[in-house]
Amino acid sequence: MLTTRRPAHALSIFLFLFLQVWLKCENMEKGTFDSSAKKNFSGEELGAWAAACGATSGDLVCIFAGTPHEAPYFVYCLHELKHVAA
Repeated sequence: MLTTRRPAHALSIFLFLFLQVWLKCENMEKGTFDSSAKKNFSGEELGAWAAACGATSGDLVCIFAGTPHEAPYFVYCLHELKHVAA
């Protein structure tokens, strides 16, 4: 069991255990991206991922591994971390 005194820390650890790929959309117009998968995929493929997600410049796209019934937990953790970061 994961225990910590800071709930936000526990949430971030949970999320990053399942995080597979991140994609930062630096400039959609120019097609510049940074990604943990940039060695395996071309800029056009990363752009297609961003477009499929409706991302704009400055957005971060996160791809998690898990089953469909785990998705609500990911959304909950991201929502809670947003409030901590704001």
